[in-house]
Amino acid sequence: MKIFATRLACLRYRSLGVQHQRGADAGAQVLGIGRNPQQRLGGHVDGSLTRLAWSIELNSSKADARGCLGDKSEGRTGPAAAGRSVSCEDAVMHLLLGHSWDSCCAGVLARLEARGLPARIVPAPLTPPARLVWRLDAAGLASRLSWDEQEAELASVLVRGTGWLDPAGWDPADHAYMQAEMLAATLAWLTGLPCPVVNRPSAALWYRGRASLMTWRMLLRRCGLPVPEQLVTNDPAKARTFGHHLAALGVAGAVYTPLTGEAGYLVATDAGWQGLIAVQARTPVCLSEPHGAPRPACIIGGQIVWDCDPPLEVRALEPRLRQLAADAGLDFLEVAVAPVRRGLAVVRVDALPVLEHFAPPAQSRILDALTALLVPATAPHAALDAP
Repeated sequence: MKIFATRLACLRYRSLGVQHQRGADAGAQVLGIGRNPQQRLGGHVDGSLTRLAWSIELNSSKADARGCLGDKSEGRTGPAAAGRSVSCEDAVMHLLLGHSWDSCCAGVLARLEARGLPARIVPAPLTPPARLVWRLDAAGLASRLSWDEQEAELASVLVRGTGWLDPAGWDPADHAYMQAEMLAATLAWLTGLPCPVVNRPSAALWYRGRASLMTWRMLLRRCGLPVPEQLVTNDPAKARTFGHHLAALGVAGAVYTPLTGEAGYLVATDAGWQGLIAVQARTPVCLSEPHGAPRPACIIGGQIVWDCDPPLEVRALEPRLRQLAADAGLDFLEVAVAPVRRGLAVVRVDALPVLEHFAPPAQSRILDALTALLVPATAPHAALDAP
């Protein structure tokens, strides 16, 4: 299948480092293009089982700098088309970018609906039945996202996923290309939205997914947070020396953790070290000193929720944990703290917190705090006393 589409692949590279910017400058920068009023980009793609429709325009006419769930007609460029009585001021929508099986999305949706606030969980905002029109000009930025027949202004967005294009019916090469295009367009759109976006992604986090502790290490050290001792090597002798070093300090074995996974494997026997040599013949391995039972915590807009009441030495880390979330540009971040041989250390950082890591009381506090980020205290609620 031959694909005709405007390439936005430059987004994947040129949007690096662009965070929390607004208006035409932000949109143009994340697109990797200048602000020439004559520039226009548009795209229309047809797959055998899937249809994507989106368009991006740059021009010199005045546009309203708002995110909007708008009319399906691609010819309309404003919040409401001529001849229609419905406008963006008539309704708002809270968009949860994720899946209904995600307990975080489901919990926030329930709380928003209990307040009488319209909300929707959307796995991929650029796939049918959604239709996006995004307009940038010298005056600002405006976008319209139609979903079914609903029309509303975007009040807030919670980012819990990147979206996925169903590969059924696609040639593998075409699917990989279109998945990359969809990710790039979604990242640029989220970057420029003027409404509150919880966990507005950077390009690094958007494409990296769940990053390993090694990826977070530099930022953790910059925030003054302790981390376990680690070694990355493809030299079997150096790896074994690291194991002997830990053993001399009274630590039995080392933990092998793949840089692209979450599972850890204790290497403490001769058979284990021999198995590690086989892996090192293909790739470097990451070894860490073992740690004790982890204690998870969630940072939500500066508030920290622990799974259970932590001791004072753990609470002493809270200012630096808030700094970690702020420096990462994230409103919603999970960490885990555990004892190592020199004291406490951060042993896990996750930009997509997992609610199931916490007991029900902590889950409820996390969802309440997350909902408060999406709905500022000054916003009117239809049913503030709803359960």
